[in-house]
Amino acid sequence: MSSSYKWPLVSGIAVLAAFLGAALFGLTGADESLQRARQDDLLRVGFAVEAPFAFVGPDSQVQGVMPELARELAGRLGIRRVEFIQTSFLSLIPDLLERRFDVIACGFYISPERQRIMRFSRPVSHSGPALMVRKGNPLNLPAFPDLKPTPALRVAIMDRTGSERRMLDSGYSHDNLLLVPDPPAGAASVISGEAQGLVMPVAQLRILAQGRPQELDVLDGKPRNPDWRWGEVAFAFNLSDRSLQSAWDEALGKYQASQAFRELAFRHALTEQDLIVQ
Repeated sequence: MSSSYKWPLVSGIAVLAAFLGAALFGLTGADESLQRARQDDLLRVGFAVEAPFAFVGPDSQVQGVMPELARELAGRLGIRRVEFIQTSFLSLIPDLLERRFDVIACGFYISPERQRIMRFSRPVSHSGPALMVRKGNPLNLPAFPDLKPTPALRVAIMDRTGSERRMLDSGYSHDNLLLVPDPPAGAASVISGEAQGLVMPVAQLRILAQGRPQELDVLDGKPRNPDWRWGEVAFAFNLSDRSLQSAWDEALGKYQASQAFRELAFRHALTEQDLIVQ
């Protein structure tokens, strides 16, 4: 059975467990998450492949802005071992809440719905949406968000990311939208013609297009409309892991003020406009 079909049952159980854990924390005040990670000398980091935020390199090393930040921050907290656990995007939330790992580190955006069931770090980056089209833009589509919905238009968007709600609120209908499980599936739908375009944060589209330069182009409308900022990428923790998240935030804030943070981000195709610098 696919992860999309097990989601309602698994996530329901996991969300209930998260709330019970948070309630227990509120009653007892006990939070040993940071102490436990230091004693075990181990941080388990969950990720889904979403370049440039997280991916597996040719040498099987987990790379990207968020995993590399996780290694740096774990070291600053005195945790020497970092274990990366790859999962699907749709499994990130239930796997975190079931404590398969301690923190999510990939292109994971803060949202009000997610904040009710997990704890976020301070944001690392933000990104406006853009439109990926077939090479040469044969349909002569305008850059997003100047793109307007028509009965014949169909664009791919990531499933269960909040993108669907944003598009519907902007006048698109369900018939205009093709829900895809991950960025590569969205790119494939554009190449095949199943969708006329793929709407995603521009930082991720840049990387997708770099991998298939003969087939795909990115239309990045500039200047970007602040009202169309699609959110902020951050690390995510269990609700009850307050001490780990708090120490993580302190270390992250100091690192974001350094030139090393910018250099890490720039290596992975982020720009100054994408960064949140403390």
